[in-house]
Amino acid sequence: LESGKLELVAELRARLASSLPARYDTEFNLARWLTSADKVSRSKGNVDLAEKNLRHHLKFRQALNLNDEQVPTWDENPIYKHQLLPKGHFEWIASGHCFLWWVDYSTLDMSALLYTQKSTDVLIYHFWKYEQMLRMVNEREAATGQQCTVYAVIDLRQWPFNPLTLLFVNDGQMSYYANLFHYEHYPDLVQPINLINAPTWISLPYRLVKSTMPKDFGDRFRVLNHNYMATLLEELPLEVVPESMGGLNKERQCFETVPSKYPLPGSCEHRIEVKRLADEAHHF
Repeated sequence: LESGKLELVAELRARLASSLPARYDTEFNLARWLTSADKVSRSKGNVDLAEKNLRHHLKFRQALNLNDEQVPTWDENPIYKHQLLPKGHFEWIASGHCFLWWVDYSTLDMSALLYTQKSTDVLIYHFWKYEQMLRMVNEREAATGQQCTVYAVIDLRQWPFNPLTLLFVNDGQMSYYANLFHYEHYPDLVQPINLINAPTWISLPYRLVKSTMPKDFGDRFRVLNHNYMATLLEELPLEVVPESMGGLNKERQCFETVPSKYPLPGSCEHRIEVKRLADEAHHF
């Protein structure tokens, strides 16, 4: 970090000294709040806003036990354990000081997710997911001395039209999730998020959502559509990208991700099975 940012980090730490958990108290974690506050307020050195936002997050950390030594891993997280969400390819890229998170949403069925999970539970499961990513990033930052991020690619290829998904995008839920995890609680952790091969029924509502979000939303969430590889090849090391996609990695055919397993079934037997999984998840 630059000397000027270190001074701001020291000021923010002094204001929150009695509230900061030891695990969370790192210069890079505090710097992310300062950077986000500057972006949102379109100013520099906005320690007041950074302090306000971080205090809000610390209350959530305490309430959700995110400061515990152990939080559920991705494999223990019900939405991944039962494959209700596709689990992405997650890989450390040393030359880019980032993790690459590549996930294929073609198997995601919003109906199944909404049918089997309470909305409050899904929020908690997402907090667990982001907390795991933060801890992995913090480990790399401690080892390298460099600020690290998660570079995300969400492939929406062949994602069929789904009224519930369209409702999720249009009724404010997408805005809520984006604001909750990328501004209120884990700012500048996952950036950018690249949406590729987005169908028209997703990309058009996205523009409406973008108009209601902070000014830098378009930089954090980018719809690259079918010309995405030109951008990704500029931002990712070529040795990581499969040769079939324009990179130099001959051993990798594609970025393999674990698909969702439970689309909303039509048969009564399958509905009973999904309900059983939901009950098990609620008692996790």
